[in-house]
Amino acid sequence: MAIDETVQAQDGAPEGPGAFVVSPEVAARAARAARALKDLEALGITVEPRAHWWGFELRLNQEAVDKYLELKDHLADALGEILKEPLSSLVAVAALAQKVWVQAVSRGYGCKLVSPWFSPLMLIPVGLGPEEDLNLWWSVFKPAQGWSADERFPGHESGSNPALAEFSGKLICVHRGGSDNQLWYTAYDPDKGWTQDTKVGAHETANGPALAVFGGKLHCVHRGSSDTSLWHTTYDGTRWAPDVRLPAHESSTGPALAVFGGKLHLVHKGGRDNRLWHATYNGSSWSADRRLGAHESLEGPALAVYGGELYAIHRGYGSSDQCLWWTKYRTGGTWTPDQRFPRPRERSGTGRDRLPGQERHRGPVAGCPPRLEQQSGGRRRHRRRRSTDRRRTSDHHHARHAVGANRTERQPARCFVIVRAG
Repeated sequence: MAIDETVQAQDGAPEGPGAFVVSPEVAARAARAARALKDLEALGITVEPRAHWWGFELRLNQEAVDKYLELKDHLADALGEILKEPLSSLVAVAALAQKVWVQAVSRGYGCKLVSPWFSPLMLIPVGLGPEEDLNLWWSVFKPAQGWSADERFPGHESGSNPALAEFSGKLICVHRGGSDNQLWYTAYDPDKGWTQDTKVGAHETANGPALAVFGGKLHCVHRGSSDTSLWHTTYDGTRWAPDVRLPAHESSTGPALAVFGGKLHLVHKGGRDNRLWHATYNGSSWSADRRLGAHESLEGPALAVYGGELYAIHRGYGSSDQCLWWTKYRTGGTWTPDQRFPRPRERSGTGRDRLPGQERHRGPVAGCPPRLEQQSGGRRRHRRRRSTDRRRTSDHHHARHAVGANRTERQPARCFVIVRAG
């Protein structure tokens, strides 16, 4: 099925490079493929067909994934580099039908569609990013020294982003399991270190949770494991209360929590749309959801209080929008218009903002939104631990803004960040 279709010269045995000529059909197909690939490159799209003895693969960069439907008029011709008609057209149609799967596995790195020769329409999408690491890692920040090296939690894994809060003199980390939807928590004691993971009752989630201390209790809000409902539980230092479903609040991703103006504020992505929604808790009941103006996001948002104001940060909502946007809560219950963070190339000195031992990559891990964790109180007892392990955690914006807001107005001596690795 590959296009190795040369024709032996008519005047006898092969003699040098002129002994074999390419058939007109193959030459025409190669020319069409070259034009198609050039047209796609003009759009920033890289499509690379590769033939192997066992089958073939079609490599797509992330721009190709983001503009998947724009491949429609060019893909069959591009595949002509390795496939004949009508197979190239059939494979192109089959590839376009894999849009949802392709976008799910690419995770900001692009992907390849792979098929064996005996089943050319199989086209299994495989992400081109690094192998996923489910381990949780932690790092400590001191203004004078910066960030410490990453340290891995022994036996603590998560399939999504964790949440972190200070409660009763300890750091509490709540996270989804690495191979299950169960919610787990671990606590950091300055004298004893991190505890073993313990189940948060029978609570489960499909995404990362949100934590905040309000009314003398630690509050956790999370999405359900098999539904888009949001659920609420509290921890009194001894036990977790049963989950309570929020009245009519839904989300397809993890939510965000922060305490502001004497209320617990919740911001989340919609369960069936990309809109951002806002609700408050007064200690006994939740308000109805209110939309944040025209703000939309593909992932869950982040919340933090800074300078006496409540801020939200979220990703854009277009499939090709990898930018971070921010908005501020107004006294009347509305939010300011979205403002985009400068892209890395628009800023100077971005290297200073990178955590030690961590690499930049194009986009955040799917399902892992930016996190802003407000830390209560001015006391900091966390001890830095040295480690030689260094792992990639998140993209530049993700790491920078998640940790940059880990401060209180009282400028704590240290702040803590926990991330799920790539």
